[in-house]
Amino acid sequence: MRQTQKLEAIGQLTGGLAHDFNNLLGIVIGNLDWLEEHLPDDPAVRKRFKSAIGAAERGAEVTRSLLSVARRKPMRPELHNINDLIAEMLPLLRTSAGSSVSLIIMPSDAALNAMVDPSGLNNAILNLVINARDALQDLSRAAQIVISSSKVSIDSRHGLGLLPGDYALIEIIDNGKGMPPEILAQAFDPFFTTKERGRGTGLGLSMVLGMTEQIGGTAKIISSQGEGTTVRLYLPMPRASGERLSADGKRQAQALVVDDQADIADITCQWLESAGFLARSASDIAQAKAMLDSEGIDLLILPAMIPGSDSALPLVSDARSRHPDIMILLTGSMPASLPDAVTEMRWASLNVPYRKQDLINTIDSLQERQTRH
Repeated sequence: MRQTQKLEAIGQLTGGLAHDFNNLLGIVIGNLDWLEEHLPDDPAVRKRFKSAIGAAERGAEVTRSLLSVARRKPMRPELHNINDLIAEMLPLLRTSAGSSVSLIIMPSDAALNAMVDPSGLNNAILNLVINARDALQDLSRAAQIVISSSKVSIDSRHGLGLLPGDYALIEIIDNGKGMPPEILAQAFDPFFTTKERGRGTGLGLSMVLGMTEQIGGTAKIISSQGEGTTVRLYLPMPRASGERLSADGKRQAQALVVDDQADIADITCQWLESAGFLARSASDIAQAKAMLDSEGIDLLILPAMIPGSDSALPLVSDARSRHPDIMILLTGSMPASLPDAVTEMRWASLNVPYRKQDLINTIDSLQERQTRH
């Protein structure tokens, strides 16, 4: 218990420091992004800029590592070809599966573009392949793992709790021992493991499920004892047009940025206006509530943890009740869990610090999900 309390205290301290440092890096990166558009066409100046932005982004990677220690690292979904990501992992997957296992890759015929966090997806697939390898020990038949990808259309009849639309489906299939019903029922529970002491933390499958749910997908396991196991990852696909929310000719879409850091709010508003929004900012929850009451807000951007408040979630719930179609973008360190009322909303998360294109890509994803809904 003392060790657990010590780790929790370290995590809280680390997360707090990373949050403050991220705010500073957000201001630096935001202003550097603005300067890039106004730099003279001078190779020496461009070289200095790349050095500065590179150092700032490396600093952001350090804080993301610190947030991982604090378990506050949100996913950063971006548009990627799933088949390409799996192909890039293939040498590592073959090594992890072992020489005694036949690893078969069955990619979809067409390009399969989906919104994913590449690092999160890579970790999930690697974890699932290692689990499958362990389930293939001491088999009397040839051991085999199949990784397939395909496009599926989901509606309410599937009972997956997903928004209707198209999803990229990744299946990791083994012909191993399988799971009895009582084990299958607990497979996604944090800290549950059937491995002997010292070989498993019980966090692998819960992290896989958490990764998919954070980006608007889900994960399912199909298994029975002696019949092998299939793990299915459902990942949201964007519209082919890739359009994002913009003025519709009748009313300009409005965004509200809530942040106590004026410099961050200012640069975010500039980016939003360049993307076609009418952007306003609020420095605290009270001001944000007043603006939500009096104005038609289409997009709300705010830190998941607001100084002076336990979290932004009450404001998010209030905004959703007043504006049923509002899109929510939470930035920075995420709470350990989200209420059901929040997870059902059209929302996304974005790591801090972020660049202009990160913001636009995330809004694209939100708009896509809103259109499907």
